[in-house]
Amino acid sequence: MAEKDVLIIGAGICGLKIAMDLCMKGYQVTILEARDRLGGRIHTLMHPGAAPLEAGAEFIHGNLPITMGLLREAGIAYSAIEGAMIRVSDENAAAGEPDELFPALEKQLKSLTEDISVYDFLHQHFGGSEHEALRKSISGFVEGYDAADIRKASTFALRDEGLGMGDDDQFRISSGYGRLVDFLAGKLAGSGVTIHLSCIAKTISWSPGNVEITTAHHEVFKSSRVIITVPLGVLTADPDAEAAITINPPVEAHLEAARRLGFGKVVKIHLLFDHPFWKEEGIGTNHPNPELRNAGFILSGESIPTWWMQHPENDALMTGWLAGPNSSRYAGVNNQEILDDGLRSLAGIYRIPVHDLAGKLVSGSVYNWVTDPFTLGGYAYRCVHGTNAIKILQQPALNTIFFAGEALYAGESAGTVEAALHSALETSDQFQPLN
Repeated sequence: MAEKDVLIIGAGICGLKIAMDLCMKGYQVTILEARDRLGGRIHTLMHPGAAPLEAGAEFIHGNLPITMGLLREAGIAYSAIEGAMIRVSDENAAAGEPDELFPALEKQLKSLTEDISVYDFLHQHFGGSEHEALRKSISGFVEGYDAADIRKASTFALRDEGLGMGDDDQFRISSGYGRLVDFLAGKLAGSGVTIHLSCIAKTISWSPGNVEITTAHHEVFKSSRVIITVPLGVLTADPDAEAAITINPPVEAHLEAARRLGFGKVVKIHLLFDHPFWKEEGIGTNHPNPELRNAGFILSGESIPTWWMQHPENDALMTGWLAGPNSSRYAGVNNQEILDDGLRSLAGIYRIPVHDLAGKLVSGSVYNWVTDPFTLGGYAYRCVHGTNAIKILQQPALNTIFFAGEALYAGESAGTVEAALHSALETSDQFQPLN
């Protein structure tokens, strides 16, 4: 093929954005996508009478410039999320985080001069029994929000995030994140970009300026450069995994850098009820804090600990979320068992019988990203000294093999759609215009 041809592995939001940018620069681009659909970890499912079900990405965490710019360009509406964040335990329900514990924490974070794991930080500076609530709160945030293992997660990243979801406005796309995928796909239609679905790249044989990719069905694609945008779980997968890619000759420095990054695990549950039962009179009255009825987000100690509603929409959909190391326990569990665990968790939160909840349930679904063969996890998080590993991955191998994706972003929006789009821009900027 001609010098200007580029192969992209992965048609998630990052791969699609890179393809659009390179097409505008005059490159002929081919995308190989293992799934039978576009979007990757953006996956919007529609259900009659309910809000869009987001199996993957759902929120916009703040006024993120690239994401917001694309939404405005596409004319896609989004709205701010409403509703209180309620923490529920066996003893009480209380709005927000235990703020009275945070001044000492913030002081220690600001004085930290060398990055250490969140686990080490908490046990070095707040190891006493009197700080158990603080350790539990911070650990829950890091594991739940960042999907991270606290024994690996960066304390500098925790400091950068500002210790909470509520510091910035949170938004949701009214018609679903899939609209953004559709917009990019529409821009690519007729542009000369070729997309092959259900096309699993298995082997990359290369030399400087020459790439040959062989797929699981023994198709062969050739180009002068390749951009690999697969999730970190796939990039570091065991060789016998369905989506694992073998690179010959190996780019060991890059792959070793990828293994030094964190990749969290996520299980997501959707429960659609016949009505929003949590707004009924009497719901939550067994708790000291009656604000449970006004919750937008619920944090609990149940098996499925985190739940949210569709505020401000009066919708009967409730979403359950389990992230971090604890989600690994569902690796070999069927979806019905996970749904049952979700109902038991909600019953524990609201202190009502499980069979009462089951009687209100219209439908339930599970998306287990831990076992999804083309993800094998959820999204990236920053590990101790992970920034150096990211810098290695951001540099192409002999201007021939490039890596991109949300895991290659070292800013404060790690693990998000914004991170994937930012990586796409950084990658496409390395290609000089041909027109």
